[in-house]
Amino acid sequence: MTDKEKATKKRKLASEVMESLLVSVIVGIFIFGLLYHLSMSISDKYFDYKDLEITGEQTGVFNMWVRNLCATAAITVFLSLFLFLLGQKLAYVRSIIEGVEMLRTRELDFIIEPEGNNELTELAETINRMVKAQRELKAREEAVKEEREDMVRAISHDIRTPLTSIIAYSEYMNTKAGFTDEEIREYISLVKEKSDHITHMTDRLLDSRPREKDIVEDGRLLMGQLSGEWEAVLEDGFKYSVDMLLPERFSVEVNIQDLKRIFDNLASNVKKYADPEKPVYMRLESDGKYIRLFQKNSRRKQTESVRSHGIGLKNIEKIADFHGGDIKVGGQGDAFEITVRLKIIYDL
Repeated sequence: MTDKEKATKKRKLASEVMESLLVSVIVGIFIFGLLYHLSMSISDKYFDYKDLEITGEQTGVFNMWVRNLCATAAITVFLSLFLFLLGQKLAYVRSIIEGVEMLRTRELDFIIEPEGNNELTELAETINRMVKAQRELKAREEAVKEEREDMVRAISHDIRTPLTSIIAYSEYMNTKAGFTDEEIREYISLVKEKSDHITHMTDRLLDSRPREKDIVEDGRLLMGQLSGEWEAVLEDGFKYSVDMLLPERFSVEVNIQDLKRIFDNLASNVKKYADPEKPVYMRLESDGKYIRLFQKNSRRKQTESVRSHGIGLKNIEKIADFHGGDIKVGGQGDAFEITVRLKIIYDL
């Protein structure tokens, strides 16, 4: 809005008040004239009908009383009309004041209906814009808070798998005697790898930078390494099999830590919810556009201590979405199946 338009609006508000005053004055004058004319006409006819004779002095006094009464009535109409018209403006001012108070207390579920085309209208529109901005800001704050809470839950969930491995390695080393130097180095290397994984995930929680994807030339080797880690998590308690139906040579563009999280979550879900008496199956394949990870296992009977909250699946779904893919979950009876599609093939 230009300064000229703003100045016009300021003048228009004053002119609206003056218009109300002028209309009230005109109506008051009209009422005075009408009442005076009717009063004099009626009195003349009445005096003629009664054949009354009144002196000039009496006529003057009578006319003065009629004029005073008519003036009183006209002034009453003038004030009533002017206050009514002005009251509409004052009521609008009151609604604006209430809007400002609601804005101050962050009650943002209101809107001031614009009326007229003056400073009050401009003020109401400004308040409405501020309310809209505050609503958007509040929505963004809530979205950021929810995203941060989801990330904390996701990281907490994902940390359990490597942390469980570290605890298992530590307990095993603590109970077994006579380790060779090679075995000690191997277990220390495994513990360090899992610790680095935990460190990376906690760093992600504090890092606001966007995730990046890397190009891995040997995609089959990468998928083989990650499926091998998946097998290592399950080897002590489950029967499993893996079919690697991927091309011999292809490259991928992927966030490697995200891909590790998918395999970790799949393995973690198996350990928590799968029946260890029944086999677990994984298949990795490609249609030339997507890499598909298919996992099938049987559910064990749920107890309160192992109730699923679906956090792992949500984590996988978010990672798949980041990589242009999706997930499908199904299965009948106690069977559980999940297919993860990732659009990560860079070159075949």
